[in-house]
Amino acid sequence: YPWLLCRGTQRAENRKKYDQARQEFLTKPKPPEKSHNYSGCRTGRAAVVSKAALCQVPPMGKNLSYTAVGLDRVHHRRRDNAWIAGRLADEKTRIVPVWRDRSLISPGAATIEGTPGDTPEAVLLGGKQGQVLLAEADHVTLLGLDGDIAYFAADISQADETARDALAGAGEFHDLRRVGALMAGPEAALLAYARGLMHWHRRHVFCGLCGNPTESHDGGHLRRCTNAGDPHNHFPHTDPAVIMLVSHDNPHGNGPACLLGRQSRWAEGMYSTLAGFVEPGETLEEAVAREVLEESGVRVTNVEYKASQPWPFPSSLMLGFRVRAETTKIKIDDREIEDAQWFRPEEVRSFGEWCAAPSGGAPGGVSPVLGKAGGAHAPAGEKRLPRKDSISRWLIEGWLEDVGCGK
Repeated sequence: YPWLLCRGTQRAENRKKYDQARQEFLTKPKPPEKSHNYSGCRTGRAAVVSKAALCQVPPMGKNLSYTAVGLDRVHHRRRDNAWIAGRLADEKTRIVPVWRDRSLISPGAATIEGTPGDTPEAVLLGGKQGQVLLAEADHVTLLGLDGDIAYFAADISQADETARDALAGAGEFHDLRRVGALMAGPEAALLAYARGLMHWHRRHVFCGLCGNPTESHDGGHLRRCTNAGDPHNHFPHTDPAVIMLVSHDNPHGNGPACLLGRQSRWAEGMYSTLAGFVEPGETLEEAVAREVLEESGVRVTNVEYKASQPWPFPSSLMLGFRVRAETTKIKIDDREIEDAQWFRPEEVRSFGEWCAAPSGGAPGGVSPVLGKAGGAHAPAGEKRLPRKDSISRWLIEGWLEDVGCGK
């Protein structure tokens, strides 16, 4: 495999294999590439992904953040050593850097906490700067193709801040949760894809079964332990979680309402849809009914799937549902949530934004994204909607439209 995809005691040997594979690729006749009429990335030391790029697969029409990345994931190429080596050497290839779960963003970008600035854009590296970063990366994974341009994720988490800044060029590393809601959809999806895979690589450098080191294979989509007698394969995984908008036509005799709850660790005043992880041995529908009953004491029926959303913070897949309540009396499990209430559409519409600063004040307080100063204090008693890039917000807004209280 390309030497960049496997660091350790065999690096010198792998470098020889890389050089041989690269030479084979460069001398082999190449068939003409099919054109997809995409503009690709802007040239320069730090290329910024264009709005027209990453659109090979049509969006699913859900308008959810971190979805519709639009790359051909070229599964059939992941074991093609020569092809991967050639793409890594290609000056058109774009590298998506990740540093300690942070993504490379254009400088001076605005954030959802209210930091003023320009619209955030993904910064991708190519050419000489991309090769320099690849040489320092601990983990490299093939993400896919957009037309004839290959995209790889590269993790440089071992670099200190000085080395990181030198590798980043003009960009700045940000937590994607601070900027993703403000980005163009395909760009945010690309960064989420890269972040999730690099997070997995860093946490699987040793085999969980035998303790031996693992090595990257299949273009970075498989790690195999070095136990010669019984090697174990490890694949990227995602944790399924259900998230549901619970509604009732008339829980308190004054029209339709939805059930929202909050956890004590969230930003002050924020309410969201109920959610929880799927347990072994249960269906998604069973998980929905169990989580709602456990957290709120409400029994539900008519479980209707609506949409899903990758949520690589660190490794979840959110499966969104709409359900109808059979009972309306709330009895919370205070180990799970701090509060749950039925809210009428006009009440939900009056909620403030997730990180809006109070009137006449500057942002401050505790951020639910970072777990430290950087969020905003809500005025006493003010309730807030969940963040705009979440499927929870999407479910709530969809319900408001259905009951005639949309924007």
